[in-house]
Amino acid sequence: AGIVRRDKLSAEAARADAIAAADELRRALLSSVSHDLRTPLATAKLAVSSLRNSEIEFSPEDQEILLAETAASIDQLTLLVTNLLDHSRLSAGAVTARRDTVELYEVANRAIASCAFGHSKDQLGRIHICSGLRGRTCCADSVLLERVLANLFDNALRYAPSGPVNVDAQVKDERVELSVSDEGPGISPEKQQELFQAFQRLGDTSNDNGVGLGLSVVRGFVEAMDGTITVEATPGATFILSFPLREEKSHD
Repeated sequence: AGIVRRDKLSAEAARADAIAAADELRRALLSSVSHDLRTPLATAKLAVSSLRNSEIEFSPEDQEILLAETAASIDQLTLLVTNLLDHSRLSAGAVTARRDTVELYEVANRAIASCAFGHSKDQLGRIHICSGLRGRTCCADSVLLERVLANLFDNALRYAPSGPVNVDAQVKDERVELSVSDEGPGISPEKQQELFQAFQRLGDTSNDNGVGLGLSVVRGFVEAMDGTITVEATPGATFILSFPLREEKSHD
């Protein structure tokens, strides 16, 4: 009877811990999202209201500035909602990955196009696809890998304001190592693991770059594809993704 009671109390304690963790996650989510939703919404609302005001005559240059601010705010909201939906799918265990042969050069180019909003043509031009990706394949999910690379490109362009963002690949021990490196401020060793947790940002001092879900989603998608992700300081930041070289054949 004592053993049964102890097991029951242990199970209840585990459920209480899970509920407490979920409540803490919801509080952090609401706290972060409330700011990140209000700021772009207020900016877009102010810009549109100004343009609709018949009592003010804006020059073509001023109109272009207001329209650009509106577009940037909508892009910010789009990224936020996309990452929130992806995070919810991961938390619910609703992400299933395909096991296909993926052309890395093709996926990298699609990822550049998909992260175009919020970045100028000059900024996107900083992303350099190295020759190591040409003809290189790995076993992964093409759609999920595109989302992973798009998030990493967006992260690099935000935190490394200048210099190239290099994308390269090599084969090592029957796995393909895909790297995305920048020349930003780098990441200290103690921050490298925390970086992949939800609601974390480099420096973690402001909400200017969103709620900090991007890299959490990246890790979730990579692990769903039987891959791994690590980050190194080189002296900027280099994210290394490792995937199987080819699909493993089942043996009957």
